Amino acid sequence: MEELPMKKILLLLFLTCFLRSAEGGIVINEILADPPSGISGDANRDGVRSASDDEFVEFLNIGPSSVSLSGWTFSDGGGIRHIFSSSSSIPSYGFFVLFGGGDPLGFDTFSVSSAGLLSLNNSGDSIFLRDVNGTLIDSLLYGSEANHDVSLTRFPDGAGPFVKHTSVSNLPFSPGTTIEGENRLSDPSAVPEPSTFLLLGMGLWTLISRTHRRLPFLTMLLLTAVLVVGGPAKNVSADQVWEEVTNGIPEHDFRTIAVDPQDARTVYIGTSKSLYRTLDEGKNWKNVFSGHGTLKAIHQILMTSRGDVWIATDNGLFRSSGDGEAWEKVFSGIGEKGRRILSIVMPKGEERIFLGTGEGLFTSLDGGKHWERGKGEILNEEVFFLATTPSQGVLYAAAPKGVYRSKDSGETWERVFVTSVEVGESPENGNGMEEGDFDERFTSAERVTSIVVREGPSQTVFLGTQKGVYHSIDEGKSWFKVSSIGLGNAEVGHLCLYGGSLYAATREGIFVFKEEEKKWDEVSRGLTEGEMVYLSASNRSFGLWAVSTEGIFRMTEERVEVEGWRREIAEVLHRFDHEPPIQEIQEAAIRYAEVHPEKIIAWRKAAARKAYLPTVSTGLGMDIDRNIAIDTGGTTNPDFFITGPHERGFDWDMNVSWNLGELVWNDDQTSIDVRSRLMVQLRDDVLDEVTRLYFERRRLQITLFLGPPKELKDKIEKELRLQELTAGIDALTGGHLSRVLQSQPRFSRRSE
Repeated sequence: MEELPMKKILLLLFLTCFLRSAEGGIVINEILADPPSGISGDANRDGVRSASDDEFVEFLNIGPSSVSLSGWTFSDGGGIRHIFSSSSSIPSYGFFVLFGGGDPLGFDTFSVSSAGLLSLNNSGDSIFLRDVNGTLIDSLLYGSEANHDVSLTRFPDGAGPFVKHTSVSNLPFSPGTTIEGENRLSDPSAVPEPSTFLLLGMGLWTLISRTHRRLPFLTMLLLTAVLVVGGPAKNVSADQVWEEVTNGIPEHDFRTIAVDPQDARTVYIGTSKSLYRTLDEGKNWKNVFSGHGTLKAIHQILMTSRGDVWIATDNGLFRSSGDGEAWEKVFSGIGEKGRRILSIVMPKGEERIFLGTGEGLFTSLDGGKHWERGKGEILNEEVFFLATTPSQGVLYAAAPKGVYRSKDSGETWERVFVTSVEVGESPENGNGMEEGDFDERFTSAERVTSIVVREGPSQTVFLGTQKGVYHSIDEGKSWFKVSSIGLGNAEVGHLCLYGGSLYAATREGIFVFKEEEKKWDEVSRGLTEGEMVYLSASNRSFGLWAVSTEGIFRMTEERVEVEGWRREIAEVLHRFDHEPPIQEIQEAAIRYAEVHPEKIIAWRKAAARKAYLPTVSTGLGMDIDRNIAIDTGGTTNPDFFITGPHERGFDWDMNVSWNLGELVWNDDQTSIDVRSRLMVQLRDDVLDEVTRLYFERRRLQITLFLGPPKELKDKIEKELRLQELTAGIDALTGGHLSRVLQSQPRFSRRSE
């Protein structure tokens, strides 16, 4: 076999390097759906901040040649928002900014929406860029991360994933420039790539080692193969992918989950009626516990290293030794509330068991054979969550009045976090704060829903509450609220430590706390339906498990091609283009509830116009003059009065007055202020509810499209849930959703 000449190898290497540097394309690089309030939100620089005009989408040309956008379209779920004119183009490595409206100033290449607005939904939307032939060029599906007064931008520009702009810059957005403020990307052809230096070095090596021809040939052949086979660098990233593993469980209303600490393939799921087990990571499930009297829910599952399984239910505490199929009731509780076991904890290496019940704390010193009431301040309080530090034996208990701590195995308890203060009660000191700040920072936290302890050199206790997450590094002596950036005021249902990171399950999804960045990132993309209620993980293998009210999900780590991923998402979402977008549904809900902002504006204008109207008063009067005369007769005739004729007179008057002071201020404004605050609150509540229903319905639609149930009963349940969500949206919009769907030619019950 004849060896390939070295010149051809070098030429092939050179061409490969050239082709790699010549690749390009148009990508969506930055979007702003929620302009900041005030003049700082004036993204288009026209001197006026507008919630609609200052929305923008930035496109970036990552190639070496200018690209004409003539006839291209930009659209979202509601339809086409802009058709690019014949003069629209993007220079090589340059930007093009599409604004919602206004009079943009200081941008090289830009346009305003030909439809009059972009309608980028703050709480989540899907957007598409298509060429003149309708071919999808790029798309983006985003969620509530856009609802924080900052843009979402690729980092690095043109290639990286979308992140909040403030996480990589001091500015909230940068339309028309890179994150660093440059109006063009650096030309990758301006500086030789590493492969070019490699090419020159290999050529030099060839000249030096002519006597060892085969060695440089094989080496360069291998490197050439790597470059050629690898081709242009693919846009890939390590991603965390959720897989639904409900797999035929004929129930809903899932409550809790636990992964076996010894075997991550074994997982138990608790519902409102039964307990299910899988031995193969969710491929198959078996009902191993159900019925048992007045069982209404399974609240917690605990598996020990000895193989025992404990379940806390509404009808007492049950235990199974070994196989999880034979069960015995080990605690029945005291009274109706006492039968409700809410939490169980078992310090490592001890026979002592602690139960949180509706009637207080109970303990066992002999592995559940005998029980006694807990001691101290939480004797009769409902205890709805327990946690422990196995190495130190410190216990934490969440009750209605706050969180209690015990350092002596439950003999004494001290309240270290307060959520409510009774009349006449003074809050304890020792919380790392002044007494005057107490109510604002702690009583507002409301109910504590979850406690988790991260052990290590600096032990940290985390509390999940109805208004965020708190942490303490000194066993509860002082507490601080964890940053709410990315999480907002979401109610935390459950906390879980996995891989050293803190995860939170909320109604809005699942979030992970990035400690270095001091913010929360949503990681629930791909979860299809239901409210997230519980998390569990095994540190023996990769996999975080999540339970929603409607399904079971397992997170795995995969490498995915981002471009293909986006295209697949766009293709699936395109199926629902005939349905009204969320903006239209929200507008219909506002109109139906009569809480639209124009109503408040009309009130204020009417109150102002009132001053131009005069106060008019009228009066009408009538006078009657009666003429009376005396007729005197003779001495024998009596005198008598003669009346008449009467004289009548009429008069009237009209007064007109203006109170010009009301042009500046009138008392009606105070009443309008009160009513407008109530209306804004009502509008927010309506929007929150209709948005939640809309996206839960969409997630269910996607579930039915991608993986329809196999069993008839499951199909009926899903269909009824879909109808229920549709009815809920109709109730808030006066039937708008159903009217639009029925007017569409593509409408069918299946597509609903």
